[in-house]
Amino acid sequence: MRAARLVPIALPALLALLAVPARAQQRVVVPPPPAEILASHTRIVLELPASGGVSINGQPIPAARLDRELDAIYSLRPVKVLLISAAASRTAEEIERVKAIAERRGIRVFAATAEGIRR
Repeated sequence: MRAARLVPIALPALLALLAVPARAQQRVVVPPPPAEILASHTRIVLELPASGGVSINGQPIPAARLDRELDAIYSLRPVKVLLISAAASRTAEEIERVKAIAERRGIRVFAATAEGIRR
């Protein structure tokens, strides 16, 4: 009898917990780069280091200027490809934010491991 009274209370609570994805399980879907892009000497790598901030090809830039920096870099490039390298400590939201900024500018975004983009 007691269990029957708990079902209307416990079931909605359980369903609510199952419907909310855990932050740790969030993933950003960014495809790996094709081999010819990794082999290119003119590749652009946006780095999100563990220490925070944003850098492009090793040059730190203020996050507020990322859109203008990308516009300047890609304005004359016929092929607009960006590699993102993020430290494991960076959040999915941080990666998604920089990915969205680049994609709004018509830049194709790929992900790579640190080994894959080592200079």
